[in-house]
Amino acid sequence: LNQRPVLIIPPELVQRGKRSVRVHEISRASIRKLAARAGVERLRKDVYEESLQYLETFLDNIIYDIIQYCTHAKRKVIHVEDVKNALKRRGLCVYGFDD
Repeated sequence: LNQRPVLIIPPELVQRGKRSVRVHEISRASIRKLAARAGVERLRKDVYEESLQYLETFLDNIIYDIIQYCTHAKRKVIHVEDVKNALKRRGLCVYGFDD
């Protein structure tokens, strides 16, 4: 019963770099890859901003439809069927699936 008192010493404060707020944008390289898949060889400077805006609105609309399908089915998990139905609603299809 001859115990020492326990001293709680706070750990030294570690200096960490500040986290930078990263805007999740579609990179220029990925836009260039999409254009190359379509057969485009060169891109002007202003193409990146306009294509970024177009892709963001397109993806926002698709994601909105997917979330609507999930909430209607009272699920919290996105299924492949939700993505297929959202794309089919827009008149698009994904190759490799039966339908």
